[in-house]
Amino acid sequence: MTSARVSIVMSCYNAAGTLKRAVDSMLQQSYRDFEFIMVDDGSTDETLTILQEYQGEDDRINIIVNETNLGLAASLNKGIKKANGKYIARMDADDESFLSRLEQQVVFLDKHDNIDILGAGIVRRTADLKEADTHLLPQKHTDIISNVFKKPLVFHPTIMVRKEIFEKHGYYNPTVTWAEDADLWYRIYDKVTFHNLQEPLLYYTLKEKFKWRHAKNNILVKVDHLKKRKKLFNYTPQLIYDVLNFGRKMISPSN
Repeated sequence: MTSARVSIVMSCYNAAGTLKRAVDSMLQQSYRDFEFIMVDDGSTDETLTILQEYQGEDDRINIIVNETNLGLAASLNKGIKKANGKYIARMDADDESFLSRLEQQVVFLDKHDNIDILGAGIVRRTADLKEADTHLLPQKHTDIISNVFKKPLVFHPTIMVRKEIFEKHGYYNPTVTWAEDADLWYRIYDKVTFHNLQEPLLYYTLKEKFKWRHAKNNILVKVDHLKKRKKLFNYTPQLIYDVLNFGRKMISPSN
């Protein structure tokens, strides 16, 4: 495997049904100077076999195998620490990137040295690939962080991050499940600069089966950081709103 400017990091767990669409969307990118780090997180289906088939056809692919299921945060950390690229691009095994995604993000980051974490919009679609709607987030850093603790700062599967940000400010917390991205942003949002491109660059697959533990984990992470920043009282109305409304929505694309 040769060195590359971009390291795509994707964790997979029992993703055989969607994996090929996700991988193909990255291997067919218009931007070619990347390595693809795939972490099989203890899958019990055909996920690892599929990854190995791709590896046999493309020497940019590097597979990391977890003997047991460690969770998304720990798996992403493994991939990021293994990465050689200047930029880390996230990808999920049930989503599909637009073929110009990497090129647009690299061009932007190369031109804007002040931006640390770059997101983009998404087109949400159902499990049977029917498009639901398009979502964009605020563009500029000041507008993005004005909604911290209220809305996603970036759509997690779309991000491209300078690797030095992880090395300087820390990685995902492996003890946090489901809200590992929010936990990281709450820790560092006032130490880095965010930006969101104002166009969709990824098809996001909606998670239609809501689980209350997802809402609980998100809220507990939020409460923990509000306490640390001594802002819990000010955000109490928002927390009540979260509790009352989380279960009425499909899972948000922050993860």
